[in-house]
Amino acid sequence: MFALTAKSLFLPAVHEDIASAIVWTPCRPLGELRIQTEKGLKKHGPVIRKVQTNTTSTGTIDIFFYLASNPRVLKELAYEIRTTFEDPNDIRGGATLKSCKYFHAVIDESMRMSLVSSALCREVTYDDFRMDGNHVPKEMDVGCSLCAFHHNESIFPDLYTFDPERWIVFKSNPAEKVAALRKYFNQFSLGTRVCSEMNFALTKLADSIAVAV
Repeated sequence: MFALTAKSLFLPAVHEDIASAIVWTPCRPLGELRIQTEKGLKKHGPVIRKVQTNTTSTGTIDIFFYLASNPRVLKELAYEIRTTFEDPNDIRGGATLKSCKYFHAVIDESMRMSLVSSALCREVTYDDFRMDGNHVPKEMDVGCSLCAFHHNESIFPDLYTFDPERWIVFKSNPAEKVAALRKYFNQFSLGTRVCSEMNFALTKLADSIAVAV
């Protein structure tokens, strides 16, 4: 695998994509680009595979589904991306892509409605355990998926309506209201359990969607 990867990517010009950024690495102190060692590729491989097969792949499918089902949203999203970037080859993660507020609102709303978040169950270790007034027997697994928050009508009104505008601050949707929603929007978890590949996954997802539209 390493030999094929090295052979196929050993080109005069390095492509500006995620794969090239991983395969090619700066050689200090000269700053020259050198092909990654087999050890280096094996180190990054599991990360790429994990990101590719969970949140990113599911999120991409869901975004395309909701865009296809909502022509108005697709039209507005395409207008924002195409007026921000004159050439698709210029689309990459950075300040310019981050400035596309409607684009990121579409991603957030798609991930809110999708079922990419799993539950992290814990086993009850003692007999007298109660949850919301209900007795839970010892050794039973309990947990709550983040999807339970994302699909809670009291938190997200009209929860089955694909509405990217709920994430955008404007006169009738003040910053306080958006902040209240984000308090419960944690598709990659939080704290010590936060997904270690979160930034990579979001960058990969954003780049793919922006180029496609």
